[in-house]
Amino acid sequence: MKKLNLHVAVLFMAFVSQTAFAQQDATDQAGTSEADATEVAGDADPYAKTLAGATQLGEGPGQLWEKDGQTFLTLPPDLLNRIFMWYAEAVSLPVGVISSGGNAIGETVVRLERRGDTIFVRDLAGESARRAAVSNAGPLSKAKLAPIQLAVESVTLGSVLFGMPILAEGPDGKLLMDVTDVFSSDIGGPLAAASVLAGPLGPPIHDPSRSWIERARSFPENLSIRSHLTFASPDGSSQSMIVGHSLAILPEEPMTPRIASPYMGYFSTSFVEFGDDTPVRDVNYILRHRLERADPNASGLSDPVQPLVYYIGQGIPDRWRPYVKEGIEMWNLAFEAAGFSNAIVARDAPTPEEDPEWSAEDARINVVRWLPQEVANAMGPVIYDPRSGEILSAHILVWPSVVPFFETYYYLLHNAVDEEANNLPLSPELQGELMRYVIAHEVGHTLGLRHNHLASTVWSIAQQRDPDFMAANGPNGSIMAYGRWNQAAQPGDGVETFYPRITAYDRLAIEYGYRDFGDAQETKVGLSKLIERSLNNRPLRWAAAEMPSESRQGNDPRVQRENTASDRVEATRLVTARLYLALANLRDASGNDDDVIRAAYDQALSRYFSFVQSVLANVGGVYDEPVNTARYRPVPAAEQRRSVRFVLEEVPDALDMFEMPELIDSLEPAGARLTLDGAAAQSVSLLLTGVRLGLLDEQQRRDPDAYGPVDLGDDMLAALFDDLGESDPRRRAMQSAFVQSTWDVLVAPPAPRGTLTFLATLLGADADQLNTSASTGAETAYPSWARARLPQLATRLRAAAGGSEDPAVSGHYEELALRIDAALSGKSPPSAADALGAALGGANLTDLRQQSGPMPGTSPLR
Repeated sequence: MKKLNLHVAVLFMAFVSQTAFAQQDATDQAGTSEADATEVAGDADPYAKTLAGATQLGEGPGQLWEKDGQTFLTLPPDLLNRIFMWYAEAVSLPVGVISSGGNAIGETVVRLERRGDTIFVRDLAGESARRAAVSNAGPLSKAKLAPIQLAVESVTLGSVLFGMPILAEGPDGKLLMDVTDVFSSDIGGPLAAASVLAGPLGPPIHDPSRSWIERARSFPENLSIRSHLTFASPDGSSQSMIVGHSLAILPEEPMTPRIASPYMGYFSTSFVEFGDDTPVRDVNYILRHRLERADPNASGLSDPVQPLVYYIGQGIPDRWRPYVKEGIEMWNLAFEAAGFSNAIVARDAPTPEEDPEWSAEDARINVVRWLPQEVANAMGPVIYDPRSGEILSAHILVWPSVVPFFETYYYLLHNAVDEEANNLPLSPELQGELMRYVIAHEVGHTLGLRHNHLASTVWSIAQQRDPDFMAANGPNGSIMAYGRWNQAAQPGDGVETFYPRITAYDRLAIEYGYRDFGDAQETKVGLSKLIERSLNNRPLRWAAAEMPSESRQGNDPRVQRENTASDRVEATRLVTARLYLALANLRDASGNDDDVIRAAYDQALSRYFSFVQSVLANVGGVYDEPVNTARYRPVPAAEQRRSVRFVLEEVPDALDMFEMPELIDSLEPAGARLTLDGAAAQSVSLLLTGVRLGLLDEQQRRDPDAYGPVDLGDDMLAALFDDLGESDPRRRAMQSAFVQSTWDVLVAPPAPRGTLTFLATLLGADADQLNTSASTGAETAYPSWARARLPQLATRLRAAAGGSEDPAVSGHYEELALRIDAALSGKSPPSAADALGAALGGANLTDLRQQSGPMPGTSPLR
């Protein structure tokens, strides 16, 4: 799920297929058998002689042969100068090497060019990013060489990856090449296999003496070659891996593209277009499958000419197959909005006995694959034509560890409200439902859809606690959200729906990508109407804040990951109550299994701080309302103040649930409570950052009634220092973090606004966002506030130190007063680790953050 992060997040690969190749003569299609080749070899024709006795490896327009350990390629001349997509992946990796990126190595667009007796392979990836606006010609086509196209091509030249000598030429013009050496080596460039194995000492060196072609196949629409490669590492060790190469020819006539919209969540292929009427413009086409209605004139639903078939790979265990099938076919509901019935079908991949020629590497198929590696993840990468955005193949990747991760996650949030979530592991049925959700999310990515994090907070607390509403809508506004689960429902509410489902937004998004509106003008009007519907209906809106161009969306606290419901403070209160019950029941639920308890405890702490982060996002947050004249509106001051008080006053008490003796004293010999104190202190540090102060300053300059830096200072001072009586270690850690963070702001130089604006102009970046992200807080009203208020605080701290009989408390207050004096005098502060470490008795802040800080990257779907 993705993440598509970037949810991200997400790697989306260009690959290719073609529905029909140019017809070859009957002899070419059948290939040359061993007997035929031997018979014609007597005429000393080098083409026939080389292939005499060779074994034909499948069938295709580009034909592969094997003879005496050598692999040959015969290529018809009409494939020269055509465009191929080349994709490489690590089929098998060395023990200990784990790729959470789907084992992808790289992909590129290439062209085969003949120069004399050599075929050169030219990388065209750069050419696809700069195109000429030429009518009746695909973006990479040379069907019509207008002046603008000639101009574009004259300034764009891709590199030559390698060359292959032509051994012989057949009587029909077919070219014969030996590809053994090429595919027994590391191709390099964008397809470099060594990059997967690169360590701190650099990439390993390929050893040709221990490398070979393991398998080669010709398919009707692509070539597939597996290379067994061995590398010598800089440390003297060696590693072997199997790399799968797939080459497929792009169709001469690309699919009709569909323009992307910044208000609809699709992956896209992008390029700069140069033309006559519009000299320069950025163009984005969405990624989508080719799907056509069998009856285009039907007033209702129509089956497709060819449905989208997703194969359930041979490696998927039997117990998961029914749930994988359900997850795939859930999307038929969404396709009905686009006018399709039975648009997507799940089928079991044939066994070797049923079809020995079937292969997951065939460019024509979509497949769900099982990767037995120690990774808790799933992802849905696609292979697409970069000219039009046509998705031609999708490989959904599932790592088995995603199941225990999600079942622990589900137990922690639902033990209190779902009677089926009483034990770890969960029942097979519940595990299956989790698998169904994972697959459905990833299928959405392979249909072209991106994450919709704005959908996580579409429903109110009341709606999440309403059993009828949840049964109809699910916990958030899109199955492509990372909100996932219902946070607000409580015991006694009667809610029984906790899983995401296909929603109104998902149906609208599929309609945008797949409905046939008619001609170009009708399509433009139809898409505009869908966008208008989305913008004017909150449950139908989209935002992800995953791409650099979407940085403004990141300031909207409603764009959430892992968190649901519109009221972040109340939702966090409610889910905290449920999390407490889950931890209290954890030892019994796990059967006293310390390994299970440890994993659940760690995930609970990480998850809790993702909830805290979602509340922190309100402070300095700005709502993005595209339909309003004043598009950006600060979060109301009362809501920001409420969020600050919640984080500083309720979060420290909520952390007590992680100090249950039956858990904490059996998991760690020492240091666990110190970790919790450091986590509470980090909440303070995350509130008082230069970037947040810059955001607050900006919104108050826009609206004097908005929440500003001085308001934040007053609220933090009141929450942390109103009561200077006897204090516990956690509160002392938070007070130290406040003084340390303020010291950092007081001695920080102002952000170099003018320089950053100039730099943004040179780089084509967003100057406003760059200036905001570089804010140190020194240019805001906060330093003036601190210099006015901190002397009074220092006086109070010294008085409290003299009135305490506890040396830890009195020493702490005296230390804070000394630090305030140093900060006001302009002295450089000690490191954050030293400052907080002193407050916590010598702890290291970096270690504390690693153990307990917010972990936005732990989400296991892309």
